[in-house]
Amino acid sequence: MVSMKELVTVIVPCYNVEGTLERCLRSIAAQTHEALEVLCVNDGSTDGTLAVMERFAAGDERFRVIDKPNGGYGAACNRGLDEARGAWIAIVEPDDTIRPSMFESMLAHARNIDSEDSGEIAIDIIKAPYLTVLPNADGSEGRTIPCRYFGRVHPARQPFTIEETPRLLRHRPSIWSALYRTAFLREHHIRFVEAPGAGWTDNPFLYDTLLRAQKIAYLNEAFYEYREEKPAKTAAFAHDHPEQVIGRLNEMAAIIEELAVTDEGVLSAHSKRTVNYLRILADAHDLGDGAPPAETYVEVIDDTGPRTWSPPQVRHAMASVAKRLDPAIVFAEPELSLRNKRLFAMLADVPMPPMSPLPRLRARMSEALWLLRHAR
Repeated sequence: MVSMKELVTVIVPCYNVEGTLERCLRSIAAQTHEALEVLCVNDGSTDGTLAVMERFAAGDERFRVIDKPNGGYGAACNRGLDEARGAWIAIVEPDDTIRPSMFESMLAHARNIDSEDSGEIAIDIIKAPYLTVLPNADGSEGRTIPCRYFGRVHPARQPFTIEETPRLLRHRPSIWSALYRTAFLREHHIRFVEAPGAGWTDNPFLYDTLLRAQKIAYLNEAFYEYREEKPAKTAAFAHDHPEQVIGRLNEMAAIIEELAVTDEGVLSAHSKRTVNYLRILADAHDLGDGAPPAETYVEVIDDTGPRTWSPPQVRHAMASVAKRLDPAIVFAEPELSLRNKRLFAMLADVPMPPMSPLPRLRARMSEALWLLRHAR
């Protein structure tokens, strides 16, 4: 009989992914930790996604299909959170794969760090790095590269809080290379923002989890194989849905403010993420360093129906986000380019102090050396 203390609920949110889903589900089924509940959430797919799910569920009782109308990535994940029975929650995206020992190794690591008398693991989040699978020119899969925090997270103790290792906030919101204690998520009412499509809803979830967790465990072994989106897709989303990007930035800022975060490392990581996302918006809307171009309009559809955002409206919304940041922290952030700092200064309406390019150059050199060591 499966121990509920060891049961991992794996949420797989799916929309029109019949081409990659079988490979993903096979990697989950092959886990050496067999106590799994796999919730395949079909978010209103119009292709053969549901049939792939049903085939797996028919052959493995650990797989269960949840078929729902389309509501976006956040709504699909929330449905999984609502129905999860496991002590642990994992999220696996349907175009990715996981290596066989992922859950077994992560749980064993957490168990060795912090075990209560009841036998339950008291860790809130078990975090690990991931691998990026790069495409070849012909679209086939090429080499893999560890994520940028691989080998760089060195907590003085385990478990720890994010203030002790803010690097975990400085990179892609890899919410799927983790296990979350279900009771922790429910105690803090942590859920996904529900928005159309993907909606960048992983960003506020990243903040909500890492900033609220009192016990984080980190295992420096990469199990999750992530297939990266093309930059053009990110730019297109920022162009077509500026309100979504602005919404996520304001939600992250609201979490920082609600929790009264004062740690400079966390605030620096938050500033870097925010300003870099503002740059994506600025470039997508031809705003340069903040000045709106000639009148063009983007149609936006939200709960109130279709409407349009002009470049001045996008710029105004960006400025409201920028003004929630501390200029001193932004200007001191070595991983932000001078160009992006100029964009921030214009949006926040603050003078940009004289600045040397050397800190940014050193940061770029550090990244290049790390890549040379770890790319394979």
